[in-house]
Amino acid sequence: MNSRFILTLGIAALATVGCDRKPQIIVTVPATPLPMPVARTATFETRALQKEIDAFDRDPSQTQFARVRKAFVEIDGEIEELVEHVAEKSGGAREEAARKLSDLLAYRTAEHNRFLRLESRTQLQDRGYATDIAATPTPRVERGAERLGEKIDDAARKVEGGLRDAADAIRDKTR
Repeated sequence: MNSRFILTLGIAALATVGCDRKPQIIVTVPATPLPMPVARTATFETRALQKEIDAFDRDPSQTQFARVRKAFVEIDGEIEELVEHVAEKSGGAREEAARKLSDLLAYRTAEHNRFLRLESRTQLQDRGYATDIAATPTPRVERGAERLGEKIDDAARKVEGGLRDAADAIRDKTR
């Protein structure tokens, strides 16, 4: 019975000491930004897409957002044309069309990822959140961390009370 009592007290001490710490949330941001996408097959559409995304980076307005979406539609049209060429051609012409298609798909994906990052940054700024997450935690994260800490403290108090009751019951039975 004494070993249970000691074990119970040890768990109680661990619960109260371990739960007194405030939780810390650490958010890391990549140290270096991702490189700018480079089109291996430069076309009018690839230059237009890059130009519109750069303009959106400077001025994230709804008008510029629509221009970027239009540039994506135009590059998607070029991709569909290349898909048709690959299906219809043979030999060297097919290989060249397949290479251009592969390059264009890779470029589109890279530019789309860049645009999504810019769009999400803009949405965070519009909602009043800091975009330098490593420097300033958002109010929502801070409130969530505070609530989590309070819940952990409440749980620790309940465990501590239960352990005290169990220790009292064991002490009463051993007397």
